[in-house]
Amino acid sequence: MTDQPPIDKEQQAKQRVAMMSGARFLGLGAVMLGIAMTRGVVEGYPDWLGYVISVAGLLTFLFGPYALVRHWKGPKE
Repeated sequence: MTDQPPIDKEQQAKQRVAMMSGARFLGLGAVMLGIAMTRGVVEGYPDWLGYVISVAGLLTFLFGPYALVRHWKGPKE
């Protein structure tokens, strides 16, 4: 389908570690934003939205890297 040059294993591993770290940082940022919303630091949003964002961020922080690994180890097309 797409003719992409092959990436060596070390470069691919570095990219995957960066993506997993990015998923963790994204989740942590969402948790912090949700906490700030519920504490009133970020105004103009209801508290329930802060709780939803916090829980979603926590789930992303905990399970995001594992979901990426499962995707990478899945069946090849």
